[in-house]
Amino acid sequence: MFFLSSKILRTLLMVFVIFVFSGCFVLNVFDTGPSINLGKNQWSIASFENDSVVYTPEDYDVVPDLRFDTQELKIYGNTGCNSFSATYSWVKDEKKEKTIEIRDASLTRKLCSEEIMTFEQKLMEEFDGEFAINEDGDNMVLTKEQLTIHLTPYDNTTSPNNQDVSNQ
Repeated sequence: MFFLSSKILRTLLMVFVIFVFSGCFVLNVFDTGPSINLGKNQWSIASFENDSVVYTPEDYDVVPDLRFDTQELKIYGNTGCNSFSATYSWVKDEKKEKTIEIRDASLTRKLCSEEIMTFEQKLMEEFDGEFAINEDGDNMVLTKEQLTIHLTPYDNTTSPNNQDVSNQ
């Protein structure tokens, strides 16, 4: 029968524990996908196209935005009036390398102006499903069959209600 000394067993156990926990840490905490770090910015929704109609948030009191929480695999955002959230995961298919699947979208139901309600309704009605991700310089584009969302890095010099906070 083969016996290992307690020192060797402790060393092997420590290496095994480090290997297991470092693998979990890298996979779950830093889920940046294939080559895109979704969580690098909070994103403004510059515009989106749904069924060939372009929707642009103009003169909204609150800038429509979204943020990817890469630790929890969730998306949080605001349509200009209501808040929304969803879950996402990377699609495990070599042919769809830069693709996420968005599911379980939910939206608060505050009464807003007709323009904002149309904006959020058209955005959210196609928000679930697989989206190809394309980087365009600092910007990002999410695309699926009938919906294309154009994202720009959120301007940190304005608060969500568009007040200048750069000198504060």
